[in-house]
Amino acid sequence: MCERIFETDAEPEEPITRYVLHSAWIRTSDTSVRKQAFMPRTNKDNNLDELSTYRTDGFDKNRIREIGDSVVADTPNNLYGHASTIASKFLEKKLRLETDNKPLPGHTNVVGWPADKPSKMAISEHLAKFAKLTLY
Repeated sequence: MCERIFETDAEPEEPITRYVLHSAWIRTSDTSVRKQAFMPRTNKDNNLDELSTYRTDGFDKNRIREIGDSVVADTPNNLYGHASTIASKFLEKKLRLETDNKPLPGHTNVVGWPADKPSKMAISEHLAKFAKLTLY
């Protein structure tokens, strides 16, 4: 399969996908994604808050699932599904999408998070509100 390498900035309407690795990230009452799925983690190498996502524009549902399977392959996590929202929802909160295509094509770190936890939680809630959840 020919892999798409993303070499330009994400377009505002381009889908950005976050893989759902914990059942606690799913709200069962209405089958939506919780804000916890979009909370950043601190990268131990650079001490920056980052959220690992994938640009999936042009990928069919099978390819999106294959990437998710690869994401969890060497971890104890399960793959419950994915949540996608458009790039503009990140950008309007002054976050940056830094595509590095590593470890897989389309991999993008979301950076530029505020330092305080309440602000991070508010942004994560905003992203979750607009995300479409696909369960596997």
